[in-house]
Amino acid sequence: MSNIDNKKILSLKYAKAFVNLYIENISQESFENIKKLENFFDTHKKAIYFLSVPNIKKETKSKLLNEIFEKFKLSDLLAPLVKVLAQQKRLFLINIILKDIRLLYKERKNIMTFKVLSSHQINSQDLDIIENFLENKTGKKIIYYYNMDKSLIAGIKLQSSTLLWEYSIFKQCENLRKQFDI
Repeated sequence: MSNIDNKKILSLKYAKAFVNLYIENISQESFENIKKLENFFDTHKKAIYFLSVPNIKKETKSKLLNEIFEKFKLSDLLAPLVKVLAQQKRLFLINIILKDIRLLYKERKNIMTFKVLSSHQINSQDLDIIENFLENKTGKKIIYYYNMDKSLIAGIKLQSSTLLWEYSIFKQCENLRKQFDI
């Protein structure tokens, strides 16, 4: 088994333990902030490298993480996790653990996330209709992220990690191109 596989297995165990203990403490805002924190670590790889350097004291690493978590309003929620990871000298796993926490939370709370793209501005009433449509089709609670995409020309696109529903002029043009090999 490779080192990467070991990290994934270990991270998943920490994430499961965290979710088992603290799932009720994770609010919608915390869930969103965990995703933002994941993105932060994905774009700031040096922070993870810093956490993996053995010569740096665990107190220094914990302090850095707590300051980062404070900026994302997650310090209270994630403090117990940092404490355990620091004791076990595994703070460098935090980015993988956060991804697993978010995925486990979605699974246990029966949540599915969608990107809602439209060619034009959609009002909140129509977004509610879309959310209800997705909830009825999937049987899950929906969290959506809305953006405008002028390339659709006219229409809408609803996309999750496993589902895609699109009704747009762009899609119809693509289908015609494929049909006529243009």
